[in-house]
Amino acid sequence: MRIVIDLQGAQGSSKDRGIGRYSLEFALAVARNRNDHDVIIALNGMFPEAIDAIRHSFYDILPASNIRVWNGIGPATGHNPSDRSRREVSKLLRESFLESLQPDIVHITSLFEGFGDHAVHSVPQIKSYLASSTFYDLIPFNNASIYLDNNQDYKSFYLNVIAELIKVDLHLSISQYSSSELIDSLQVDPERVRNVYAGVNDLFARVEKESSKQKLEKKFGIAKPYLMYSGASDERKNHLRLIEAFSQSRFKNDYQLVLVGRMPPETAKRFKDHSVSFGLDNNEVVITNTVSDDELVNLYNNCALFVFPAWQEGFGLPLVEAMKCGAPVIGSNTSSIPEVIGDPDALFDPFDVKSIRDAIDRALDNPAFLERMRAHGLKRASVFSWDQVGSDAIAAFEVAAKGRSSSATDSGCHSRSSSHAEFRKTAINAVRYFLGNQKKLSGTSMFADWRPLLPVIEQYEVATISRSIALNHPIKEVKQIFVDVSELVNRDAKTGIQRVVRSILYELINNPPEGYQVEPVYACTGQVGYRYARAFYARMFGGIYTPLPDDFIDVKSGDIFIGLDLQHHSVLSQAEAYKMLRNNGVEIYFIVYDLLPVLMPNKFPDGAEVIHDQWLTAISREADGLICISRAVADELVQWLDQHGLTRSYPLKIGWFHLGADVMQSMPSKGVTHAPQSFERLGELPTFLMVGTLEPRKGHAQTLAAFEKLWADGHDINLVIVGKQGWNVEKLVKSIKASKEFGDRLLWLSSVSDDTLEELYAAADCLIAASEGEGFGLPLVEAAQHKLHIVARSLPVFREVAGEAAFYFDGHDPASMSQALRIWLDRFKNEAVPRSDGMRWLTWKQSTGQLLSMIMQDNWYRTWVSGAGWRLTASDPSLCTVVGSKVGQELHTTGREGYLLFGPFLTLGVGTYRCRIFGDYRGKGEAKYDLVGSEGNVVLAKGRLNDLPNWGELLSIKFDVSEEIRRFEVRIFVEAHAHIRLSRLEIYPIDSDSSENNLGVKGDFLGVDAKDRANLPHGLLTRGTAVA
Repeated sequence: MRIVIDLQGAQGSSKDRGIGRYSLEFALAVARNRNDHDVIIALNGMFPEAIDAIRHSFYDILPASNIRVWNGIGPATGHNPSDRSRREVSKLLRESFLESLQPDIVHITSLFEGFGDHAVHSVPQIKSYLASSTFYDLIPFNNASIYLDNNQDYKSFYLNVIAELIKVDLHLSISQYSSSELIDSLQVDPERVRNVYAGVNDLFARVEKESSKQKLEKKFGIAKPYLMYSGASDERKNHLRLIEAFSQSRFKNDYQLVLVGRMPPETAKRFKDHSVSFGLDNNEVVITNTVSDDELVNLYNNCALFVFPAWQEGFGLPLVEAMKCGAPVIGSNTSSIPEVIGDPDALFDPFDVKSIRDAIDRALDNPAFLERMRAHGLKRASVFSWDQVGSDAIAAFEVAAKGRSSSATDSGCHSRSSSHAEFRKTAINAVRYFLGNQKKLSGTSMFADWRPLLPVIEQYEVATISRSIALNHPIKEVKQIFVDVSELVNRDAKTGIQRVVRSILYELINNPPEGYQVEPVYACTGQVGYRYARAFYARMFGGIYTPLPDDFIDVKSGDIFIGLDLQHHSVLSQAEAYKMLRNNGVEIYFIVYDLLPVLMPNKFPDGAEVIHDQWLTAISREADGLICISRAVADELVQWLDQHGLTRSYPLKIGWFHLGADVMQSMPSKGVTHAPQSFERLGELPTFLMVGTLEPRKGHAQTLAAFEKLWADGHDINLVIVGKQGWNVEKLVKSIKASKEFGDRLLWLSSVSDDTLEELYAAADCLIAASEGEGFGLPLVEAAQHKLHIVARSLPVFREVAGEAAFYFDGHDPASMSQALRIWLDRFKNEAVPRSDGMRWLTWKQSTGQLLSMIMQDNWYRTWVSGAGWRLTASDPSLCTVVGSKVGQELHTTGREGYLLFGPFLTLGVGTYRCRIFGDYRGKGEAKYDLVGSEGNVVLAKGRLNDLPNWGELLSIKFDVSEEIRRFEVRIFVEAHAHIRLSRLEIYPIDSDSSENNLGVKGDFLGVDAKDRANLPHGLLTRGTAVA
């Protein structure tokens, strides 16, 4: 059975009220308890700001493709007569969309939405499904003099909805009282009514009171024990009688009355004036206005008595929330309230101020009664479970569906259409009929004659209707994988990244996942939206330019977007485009090649750190998952995320894969490179090859200086550098061209085709990978493919890629490299150097398969959850030192007095945190710490580190942040005789205390641990081990 839940009740003006909370919790409960049924959530695209949060609520509960969005034409409010045509068109668009989902049940979580917002509902007489709806109450209908008679526009709207309500096939009520109200007031057949009650979120629970009480006192001015009410502020909630009853209580001098909930300013003033008229001052009645969920839980937990004086409710959700938090509860003896409270001793007459006052005094004067009501409330609240609501709703749907087939003809059901094309045609005809005022429209354009027939529909709105129909009923039945190739389309930077993009794109297009069509797309800075890269596609695969139109992409639920190319400014300009993709059910993934501009900014041009940081921040917020090109980059990414404390409402998937190496099997560039005559000598001498753009981090300068020393010492060897000139290497270029060996034993080929590069790999003996930072190190894999030996800097990513197939070196000076190369050359003569022919490498087909396995099979490395905290190695770049020395991943004292550590300059929100510092501490000198913010102007904690001669926890301290803190830092000041080695710093919310092992980054997964490496003999060099 397919169940579609129309969740507009959680999108519009009710989303932050009880109805909105009920709607979302109901849908989640049905989805969790769906058994073998198919559940689809239908959302209104005219509430774009609410779609993302709802979609994320169903993370790990429903497939992303089961969150569907339909598009109408707004504004479409019920109160504005000028919106009528758009509202009626939107109803038709919604009806056609729902039919296209081919549901058995369509459940509307709140039918009465739409008077002041763009929610649109209807229950068509002719439909292929059963219409179901949550029924809350008929309070306006049964109290028309208060709610309807003074507002004729709302009265007309409300009564029209009542007419729709009567057409509903199945009513799921929220209490026995509301069931009876529906049956008695509207004469609805009792067989069509099922009571499923309401539940209460697990957020509402007992909490530690002392710390939460202090926060409430500071924010809301609560200085005494208090009585509490929570809810809306309309007439039936009975605030005025509650205030009057409190003013007459003999306990009023010992307590405050706290009214919780959003209310208009004029209402708050009326309540305050009412309080003063009965002798209460402003401090005795507290109006909190809107509160957060955490604040509401704390208020419930700390109240002396929860009083609920409403004289009519459909259920009364605040009652259950309060009981679940352990508050003693008393309430009215009318409507659903006795049913929910479940104890006659806790009831009063809401229309009698004296009855309310006496109930308050009776409770406050009897501690035993209060304790009994606390215990009763906790037990009673356990009855109201959302999972039980979900199970009961599923059972009601199943019963209703059983009788459907026999009564299908009588109820006006029709057979289902078979394709989106049919539904699109039906939608067009329905809208034509309405807009044409029942006249047949002519012309080839389906909207050509609308404007003269209905002047209230503006010309631009015709285009909006057309777009809505196209989005609601996409022509393409096959799903699409959009591959971003913006850099290749706009300007091919011809870097290693573009080689990767071409290779993976080639594999995706030639071997697309079953059921998907791969489409290269691009965006332009300054223009929102992605376009099909059709002209680029023709050039890439057809060999000639074909002027095909690069239209904006058509999307539908289930499509996938992969940010394969790297173009910072393009991504930063597309926030609205990504929002549109997500709202329409498109999954978004980005490839992360490296974090080098933010990890080593001094090696990149000015501004690179800032733009790369902005790009990382943007994709971390927009994406469903980030896919790195190595595990080393994935670990660096997690650490960066921990440091930056980004806020996300759902987990971020983190994955990694390795790149391919079969250049000639992908999309190689062709052409002959005319090398100098000495090119022929490569096979005569040991030849070392460097591949990569000339950049400060690539190690070319160190390598060139090392070779100059080797040539001077009589070593007859070649060095071939392949790569275009990058930034800030003018001095290096001069050194290359000024070398006596340039053009002989030193070659620099600034531009070679892929097939020429293949020849160079074949002619060389050894690859030198001297880069100080890489995301992967593709030349290592390409070298292994050609069985070249490898000399590589001892980077974690090189060890990950090459393992024991490489000869590693440390050091950044020419002498350390020349010494390493001398050792390698001696071993090379004796055939004792590591061999790369056993190194595992992937084809681009296998590499692309690894990439797709994460997206298509959910095969991820890990997930990152915002708010989990920060876990930093002591050598992390965000941690600074004045008198310390960073050794591997540790920070050591050096025998000087001063600041050993300060940083990492975080922004901390309001809450309770724990700070932990790990390492060892010996010696007579003292070590003091303080936790500060705002450039040291706010001190959160201070003290002395623990003496600890062995590795362990030097500090573990809780601290509270009452207001947002910027530039939070941990500072450690040491005396000269203190001997300290720091290994790790952790800062995280106190709620994460039980899950510390899930924080931050993992340690080195390849290579030698820093402490063990320190014990190696100086200069020791073995396979897979670094030169010290």
